[in-house]
Amino acid sequence: MELLLLGLVGALAWKLYKLWRTPHDAPLRSVTLCLLCATLSYPIAMPGGATGVDTVAGHGAAKLVQNVLLLVAMYFLMCFYLYSAADEEASRRRANKEAVAVVAVVVVITLAAVSVPHEVFAGSFSTADMTVPQIAVFYGGAGCYLTYVLGLAASVLSR
Repeated sequence: MELLLLGLVGALAWKLYKLWRTPHDAPLRSVTLCLLCATLSYPIAMPGGATGVDTVAGHGAAKLVQNVLLLVAMYFLMCFYLYSAADEEASRRRANKEAVAVVAVVVVITLAAVSVPHEVFAGSFSTADMTVPQIAVFYGGAGCYLTYVLGLAASVLSR
């Protein structure tokens, strides 16, 4: 587990260095931000990290933060494909529109997470009670967005 985190930190450091040398490279910026989100989310996913975040910010905060970081990482991954496949101006307009979508999903899952009692929000996806609407919205909204981003990236790749 620590080896994976070390790999993420190393890749992030390398991309930050490359971005420092070419700050206007939009695909590189997108990959770097994707790696940053992935690197930040990894320690939160660890049992000690989740406990620490929940202790400081309240029960369930770690799960919410981890999912938000994952959604934002996927947004930046999608931006990488957008910037790599089209001219910069068209890609920027599309990325701005897609930013609205990710913000909307983050708001919806945040509202779902904070509106449910912490006992119901405990556990993981595999043990979650999907009959509780807020839980279904939390996991369903995130899952639908991830599916959308991967589908969009695949469609950009197939062009």
